[in-house]
Amino acid sequence: MKKKPYEQKMYKEKKKKNKIRMRFDFNRKGVIFFAVAAFIICAISIIGTDMGWIDQGGVVSSLKRNSADAPVTYGKVLSQDETTENGKQVCTLKVKIQAKRTKDQTVEQNYYNILQFVKNNPDKYDVIHYEGVAENSGGEEVKAVTFDVSKELIQSIQDGTVEARDIPKKAENLYILYTLTDEAETTADSETAETTSESESTSEAES
Repeated sequence: MKKKPYEQKMYKEKKKKNKIRMRFDFNRKGVIFFAVAAFIICAISIIGTDMGWIDQGGVVSSLKRNSADAPVTYGKVLSQDETTENGKQVCTLKVKIQAKRTKDQTVEQNYYNILQFVKNNPDKYDVIHYEGVAENSGGEEVKAVTFDVSKELIQSIQDGTVEARDIPKKAENLYILYTLTDEAETTADSETAETTSESESTSEAES
């Protein structure tokens, strides 16, 4: 049955209103979705930085960073011994650290520690002996990273001309636990390869 002219007009107007309403609902849902997504991203960024999930270099970390006024950035200060040697003020700083996601991050946290320690103790020491210690699988305390910081390097840190990545090159007597180096991985891979090769040779000989 054919609709009357006025019915056709009402039907078209109603259809047009429905399209506008659907378009408005779709746009509103889109705006809400993007607003919620932006809020979640900002929240993760803020909380992640505060909790230490986002490191200073943008690297995801499993460790919580200490506050800026704490003695060190990561870990806990076990001792801070001060002595005078040949007229120089010497500090031996011992910090207990924890393993991070990678070996490099485990080592690098010590460099951030010395930066924060020097900045929070300006013009106080002439030499700093840094010791980063950790517990091994047997629960024993071992030295993971140690190095000496000279007066010149202390001054450069205070001036802000040295970053954490510069510490390995500028510090003296740098020691890194063998198991935290890439060399240890290379050796382990070589030993595994040799063991596999020996096993294959033995199998071939038995055949």
